[in-house]
Amino acid sequence: MARRLIPHRQQLATLEQERAALADEQAAFRRVATFVAQDPPAGEIFATVAAELGRLLGAQMTHLHRYEGERRWTVVGGWNTRDHLALGLEWTDDGGLLERSIVHAMRPTRIDDYELAMISIAPELKGLGARSSVGAPI
Repeated sequence: MARRLIPHRQQLATLEQERAALADEQAAFRRVATFVAQDPPAGEIFATVAAELGRLLGAQMTHLHRYEGERRWTVVGGWNTRDHLALGLEWTDDGGLLERSIVHAMRPTRIDDYELAMISIAPELKGLGARSSVGAPI
């Protein structure tokens, strides 16, 4: 009888983890919505969103980039436990990888090798200790 309960306990534990993650996401959304309702400057909104995303994902750093067209991007928000890319930093996606996947195909993309991705901010990201990046359209 006890052996038959083990799968149910594992299933309940998984459901509890999923519930806790959803509660964390909803709390982050409420914090951002409450902050936005106060009508702060756009830069503060982007910084708040970057911080909430970083905490939710358990990331070491997060950045929000605005697509400017023709493989050009601008850093509009950042969060890190130590340091992050400079806000307003403009950079290019020389290989078009991010433009093709995030902008045109509207799908998330992971970069494990900045040199192959040919993004001009690779040295800055490496200097911050980044080993990989994930981007998604928002």
